Amino acid sequence: VAVGEKSLLYPTGLALSDEDVRLINENKALDIVKLNDGFCDTKQTDEACKSIRIENKKPSFKDTLRLSGRFLKSKVAHIALSAFMISAIMVIMAFSQTVIAFNGSEIVVGEMEKISADSLLMNKVLDEQTQKMLEKEYRVEIGEGDVDRFYSDGYGGRIYPVLNVCVPITSYKNTVGIRGAVFGNSPFIKETLGTMIVDEAFFERKIGGVRYAAKLDNPYPEGVIITDYVADCILATCKKYKGCSYEDILGQYLGMGWKYDYVTVNAVLDTGYKERYSELLELVKSGELKNANDLYGNEKFLAMSSEVYSLLGYSYSLDPDYLSKAHQTRRFCSHKKLVINGEMEFVDDSTCLVSLINDNYLNFGGKGVGMSYKDYNQIFGTSYNEDNLDTFNPHSITVTGYNFYDVDNSDPLYTARITIDVLTNSTDTFFINPEKCPEVADMFTKSDIYCYALYFDGTDGIGNALKTASELCYQPQSFAVEGIQTMSRAVEVFIPIFELIGTVLCVGVVLVLVSFSSRMIRDKMHEIGILKAIGAKNGTVAVMFGLQILLIALLTCVLTTVGYFVFIDLANAVLVQSLMRLAPTRVMLELSFLTFKPAISVQNCILTLLLAALSTVAPLVRVRRIKPVKIIRTRE
Repeated sequence: VAVGEKSLLYPTGLALSDEDVRLINENKALDIVKLNDGFCDTKQTDEACKSIRIENKKPSFKDTLRLSGRFLKSKVAHIALSAFMISAIMVIMAFSQTVIAFNGSEIVVGEMEKISADSLLMNKVLDEQTQKMLEKEYRVEIGEGDVDRFYSDGYGGRIYPVLNVCVPITSYKNTVGIRGAVFGNSPFIKETLGTMIVDEAFFERKIGGVRYAAKLDNPYPEGVIITDYVADCILATCKKYKGCSYEDILGQYLGMGWKYDYVTVNAVLDTGYKERYSELLELVKSGELKNANDLYGNEKFLAMSSEVYSLLGYSYSLDPDYLSKAHQTRRFCSHKKLVINGEMEFVDDSTCLVSLINDNYLNFGGKGVGMSYKDYNQIFGTSYNEDNLDTFNPHSITVTGYNFYDVDNSDPLYTARITIDVLTNSTDTFFINPEKCPEVADMFTKSDIYCYALYFDGTDGIGNALKTASELCYQPQSFAVEGIQTMSRAVEVFIPIFELIGTVLCVGVVLVLVSFSSRMIRDKMHEIGILKAIGAKNGTVAVMFGLQILLIALLTCVLTTVGYFVFIDLANAVLVQSLMRLAPTRVMLELSFLTFKPAISVQNCILTLLLAALSTVAPLVRVRRIKPVKIIRTRE
C-alpha cells in the first residue's frame, strides 16, 4: 500500500494485511485508487498459431577434422608413446605367430630349393615313446603299404627302396650302421648309405646315362654297382686296397679281411664327380684342408656332401628282385632278440649273433649247428667250460627271432626247431654250417636284409611327402638336413609357450587401446559437452575421436611392419647361432628358420585396426548416455 498526497494507491489483487487495513481506516479522507495489472485486453483473432522449429547446424567433415586436429596437438607425445608401446607388443606377437606357424618340413623344402637338391633319402625310425623305452636307436623295416601311402598323399616323383646292405669302407660289417655313413676328417665316407634298387632311367636323370669306369664281364646276381666316389673312398682309406685300381675292387670285395662279410662288386659307375669337385680334391690333396673344421667351412665340400646323399654315397642294383638274392653274401648276421623254447628270452650285447662257417672252422667235424658254451650256460643254467665241452650231448631247441624294437614280441622274424650239435668257445652265439643246414642259414640271413629307407627322386609334392613321413615315423637324411632337423625340433619345443604369449599380448593390445581412448575422451569431456550443447551429434563426436584412434592404429601398423621385418631377421640370426651348437654336425647352411611373413603382417595390421575401432565403443557409449550439461560441469 502506498500513500500519496491526495490518493491512497494499492495494486489489484493485493492481499491486505492488518497494517494495511489500519492505514486505510486512518486516511478515509483520501481517494482510494486501485491500480491495474499493466496488461492490455487480449484481442480475439482467428489466425492459426505458427510452429517454431529450432535447427542445429551439424559440423561439416572439414570442421570435424579441424577440431580433431586441435585435440591432437595436445596429445602428440601421448599418441607417439601409445603407438610405440602397441607396436612393440604387436612385433613380439608377430614373432610369436611366426614361431607358432613354424613348419620343419617347409624349412627342408626351402633348403632343398636353395641348394638345388632334387632328391631326399628318408629312413624309418621308431616312434618317440618306443625310443625312450629302449633308450637306443634302431633301423626299422619299411612297411609294405608305405610307398602307396606316399603316392596317395600327393608325392609326384619316383620312390626307390634302399636296402640295409652297404659297402663297408672303414667298418667291417656290410649292414648300414645305426647312425649311417658320416664324414670324419676327410671328404670320404666310412660306409655307403645302403643299396638302392633302381632302373637305368634313374642314371639317365642323374648323370645322363649309364657309364662304367670298370665292369665285370660276367656280373654276379647278388652283386652291386658302386660309384667312382665310393671306389675312391676305398682306395684312399682302406689299407688293403691302397695303391690299387678300380678293377682290383671288382668281384669279391673284402673291406677288412677274410673273416668278415664280403660284398660282390659288379661295376664302378662313372659319375664325373672328380671334375665337378676338382678344386676341393686338390685342396685336400695339398693338405690345405686337413681337418673337419676346414672341410665343414668349405662351400665345395657342402655341395659335394649334399651330392653324396643324392647320388654318390650309395651302392646300386638294377635287379628288381635283388632283395631275394642279397643275403647270399652274408656271413655274419646282426644281433637279434631271441626267445628260446617259447619262454626264455635271450638278448646279447655282442656284435654278431650268428656266424656262417664251413667244416674247417672250429673243428666242427661235419656238424650243422654250434653254440657258444657261455651263452648256452646263460640260457640253460649249465656250467660247461673249455675242459668239458666234449661231454655235451646234442640238444634240440625252438628259436624265435624278433627285432630289438619289437617290445611286445608280436612280430616274429622266424621260428625254427634246430639241434645244437656242439658247444664252442667262441664269442658268437650260433655257428651255422650252410652246407649242412641251408634252411637254417637262409632263415637267419634273410631276416637280416630288409628295406630300411626310401629314396624320393624329384621334388614334385615333396612337402606332402614330408608331412606323411612325419606321420609314419620317417626321418629325412642328408648332410644339411641333419642340422635342420635338430634345430627344427628345438624351435618346435617353444610353440606352446608362444601360443600362450600370443594370447596374452593380444589382450594387452586391447587394454592399451582402451586405456588410451578412455583417457583421451575423459580429458576432452568438457569440449565434448560444448559440442553436444551446440548441436553436435554423437556420431560427430565418434568420428572426431575415431579419427584420432585411427591415426594411432595406422602409425602402429607402420611401426609394427618395420619392427617385425627387422626383429625377425635379427631373431633368426641369433637363433641359428644358438642352435648351431645343437646340430649333430658342424655343417650349417644359411638357414632361415624364422622369416618375415607378409600374411602375418597384414593380419596383424587388420587386427590392430579392428581392435582400435572396438576400443572406442565403450567410452563413446558412456559419453552418449551423459547429458551435455553434466559433461560441461565435469571440467576439472
